[in-house]
Amino acid sequence: MRAAAGPGVGRADRTTAQGRPAAADARDVLYSLKWMAKPGNGLALDIADVDLEKVSAPEPYTVVVPWKGPDLLPARATPST
Repeated sequence: MRAAAGPGVGRADRTTAQGRPAAADARDVLYSLKWMAKPGNGLALDIADVDLEKVSAPEPYTVVVPWKGPDLLPARATPST
C-alpha cells in the first residue's frame, strides 16, 4: 500500500526556506522509523503497528510502510452538515 501525504510529497524539486534543494529522501524516513523503534527513545508505541521488517523504499521519494495487521479502531464519523 502506498499513500501520499499531501501536495509536494515525493517531489525532488522542493527547496528549503533558504532556497537550497531539500535533502530529505526515502532513506531519511527509513532511518527515522528505525530510530523511533529503539528502546529509550520514547516513541516505540507510536509505531508499534508498523512492520519494520517490511518497510521499504522502492524509489528515492517513495516509502512503503506496511502494517502488522488491520487497523481495529473504528473509523471516526464525520458530522454531516
